[in-house]
Amino acid sequence: MYLPKVRQIVGGKIPGTLKDPETGLKFLGKFVRDYKGNFFKGDKITSQSKPLEFIPFTEEQAKRSNSDFYSDFVTPSVRDYEKGTFTRYFVKDGRTGKVVEVNQDKYTAQKKENKLYRRVLKIQWYITGSP
Repeated sequence: MYLPKVRQIVGGKIPGTLKDPETGLKFLGKFVRDYKGNFFKGDKITSQSKPLEFIPFTEEQAKRSNSDFYSDFVTPSVRDYEKGTFTRYFVKDGRTGKVVEVNQDKYTAQKKENKLYRRVLKIQWYITGSP
């Protein structure tokens, strides 16, 4: 089967996962997609190309895959209101300039990863009274 290169898309990000029908495992190697949306192993389509099964993401997975860098909805607790302060955690991606608010666990994880393009910030937020 011959398919011109303009009808083939090699690699890239896809809204789902690829499964190798021969092994039944998730496929992580090189792949190529034809103009009909079929996926094949390798970096070009030939008559010996092995097909792959495409499994689309669920709606929640698709939301997360579009941006693995997203904000969490964090609210102060009753105890925080009694104290008058609330600790907020932020992470900035230096490549895109995007800033998101995260919970304490994600803040700690990002700090441990120590990526050069990610900056973390922890601040005390006054929520009642004067500072």
